[in-house]
Amino acid sequence: MNRKILVLSLFIFSCFVNAAEDKESKFDISTAIPVAFEVVERWECRDFNGYWSNILVRALVGKKRESGYVQVAGVSQKSSFQVKGFNRRWDFGLTEEHTYKYAFVIEPNGDASYYDFSLEKKSKPSILMKCRQVKN
Repeated sequence: MNRKILVLSLFIFSCFVNAAEDKESKFDISTAIPVAFEVVERWECRDFNGYWSNILVRALVGKKRESGYVQVAGVSQKSSFQVKGFNRRWDFGLTEEHTYKYAFVIEPNGDASYYDFSLEKKSKPSILMKCRQVKN
């Protein structure tokens, strides 16, 4: 009886290990970001008047500082990244016209703004947040 349980346990364990290895070879399971994507900057953001224990957005910058990811509600969205003046800016939601539906901008003091251009070409920020850089 114990031998059957041991064999069954080893079989189940090997299935999980193989599945995890397959996924890890392509993506970081927890964030759906390609493992090959090298992060050089990480930011976490909360509601402007909220608490740091309630992170709403994570923003990542890639090694070449041309692309990144914006993570919201467990979903990672690939973005274009650039520094405009002193501000860091992530544009995402690429349209067929090669424009972006959304922008997320972090100022040097950590104030952040989210813009939704899906309804209007010019938009005021719809959400204000406070961000901090996370050191690796």
